[in-house]
Amino acid sequence: MTEPGERPPIDDDELGRRFAELRKLDAERTPEMEALVRAPRRRVSVLRVIGAAMPALAAAAALLVWCTRPPSAEAPTAAVAPMSNAAPALAGELAGGQASSAPAPAARPEPLPLDFLLDHPAGLALSLPADLDSPLPAPPR
Repeated sequence: MTEPGERPPIDDDELGRRFAELRKLDAERTPEMEALVRAPRRRVSVLRVIGAAMPALAAAAALLVWCTRPPSAEAPTAAVAPMSNAAPALAGELAGGQASSAPAPAARPEPLPLDFLLDHPAGLALSLPADLDSPLPAPPR
């Protein structure tokens, strides 16, 4: 028994008749292939071509300007001291002794806006060279 608002089921003969009607309507509305082939083609608007080419031209111009500009004096330099200055001092500290007569590394610069992404609960693991023989220290709880 059907509930209110439900349609009764359609038998196979009725379903076949409805699909035959749909095929007939589609056949009546479909234009002939020859008519489509012989139909005049629409011209592409010059404005559409220019509009499609503008983003590519803008990207090419930006790339050209970026690649050919001379380096400016205001360009940011390295944020930390070069490794050649810091490596001897670090090696001496890791060995447990005093650093040799190597110059001390420069003072830590002001933190950059995204430096927090490098913070880690076991920050020591990121500040020392990788020791592949030992596991990472457990984070503090």
